[in-house]
Amino acid sequence: TGNNAVSGQTVTVMPAELRRMVCEVAFAASVDESSQRFTNVQIELNENRLKMVATDGYRLAIATGEALGGELREPVLIPARTMELVIGMLGDADPETPVQMVLPENNTAQVVFAFSGPTSGRRATVQSVEVVAQRYAGKFPDYRAIIPKNTITRSVVPVAPFLRALKTSALFVKNQANIVQIALKPGEPGALTVAASGGDDLGDVCNEIEAVIEGDPLEMSFNVKYLSEYLAQCDAPEFEMRTTMPTRPAQMVPVGAEVGESMHVIMPMHPPREQ
Repeated sequence: TGNNAVSGQTVTVMPAELRRMVCEVAFAASVDESSQRFTNVQIELNENRLKMVATDGYRLAIATGEALGGELREPVLIPARTMELVIGMLGDADPETPVQMVLPENNTAQVVFAFSGPTSGRRATVQSVEVVAQRYAGKFPDYRAIIPKNTITRSVVPVAPFLRALKTSALFVKNQANIVQIALKPGEPGALTVAASGGDDLGDVCNEIEAVIEGDPLEMSFNVKYLSEYLAQCDAPEFEMRTTMPTRPAQMVPVGAEVGESMHVIMPMHPPREQ
């Protein structure tokens, strides 16, 4: 596919890098077609640093990676469902052959993904695959405005036990907002607690996880689905949660990631008032 027939602005990236980046952001896009600008992944290229961003208005996911080369004169918006379709097709692609994303010169509404498909026939002929999709022409939300600028409480939390606690809490949560309460308690060792209320029918559940917590104690409420979906795709054994106050967004990054490489921001919820 290196000599694809489509000409235009092109970004070249290895299949594994593209797959990783899409998996880190696409789940954070909205599936509500009535809010179309939130259903896309924004792709940016700065020299050879590729960035993907998705948000549904309540959470924000950012992934960066290495492009082999290319040019994007301005950010491009592609539906998240299209990106998931493309990486689904990459399962059969040649892992050693780069993927090309092309913005055709003769059609400003389209994007073309070109890659090498599986071999076929007795001569093992490599098939070239092209996926043609529509771009979104609107504006992406100003996502930089919601990224927290400072940190008051910093927590390093093991992913696996936190995810298990969230899955347990999700069974108890009956209110529509899927709210769980997270308490951060500094100390030696520090502790993070996950609490959820199932009302009179199910009662309450609370799990405590040992964590490294520096700064002020803090209690926040989150949508359990948003936390669980982030942790489910987090490859690192631990993640860092940076928080300020109960009403401000929480920033999450995998421990060991380079600065700015992978980031997730989740807006807190307001717990339901007692009747």
